[in-house]
Amino acid sequence: MTMATVAAHPKSAVSVLCAGLFLIGVDVTVLNVALPSLQAELEPGMSTLQWVADGYTLALACGVLAGGS
Repeated sequence: MTMATVAAHPKSAVSVLCAGLFLIGVDVTVLNVALPSLQAELEPGMSTLQWVADGYTLALACGVLAGGS
C-alpha cells in the first residue's frame, strides 16, 4: 500500500488498523481464559503462568510488527 493509496482512502486504513487491534485483543483474551485450564492440567506456579502469557504476547507482537513492515 503506497502513501498515495493511504491518503486517498484514510477510512480504509483506519478500519484495517482497528480490526487488527481488535483481533490481537481477542487473541490475548482467549489466552487468559485458557490459563486456568493450563494451571489445572500442568500444575505450574503462578510465575510460570505469567511467563507463558508474557511470552505469547511478545511472540504475537513480534509477528504483528514483522507482518506490518
